Amino acid sequence: MVADDGDLADLGVGGYVREAAEELFDRSGSTDLDEARNARDALALLHRLTGRIR
Repeated sequence: MVADDGDLADLGVGGYVREAAEELFDRSGSTDLDEARNARDALALLHRLTGRIR
């Protein structure tokens, strides 16, 4: 999964969850490959938990 701006809008969340998702989105583009992979994995989990699988 590669995150994009549409992924954040599709989550349908707000508040702290939205802020966390935005931070994960930013980290998913990190040059640190482990950090980027972990962020993408966390975003994928967030999508599953919200019922918005991409």
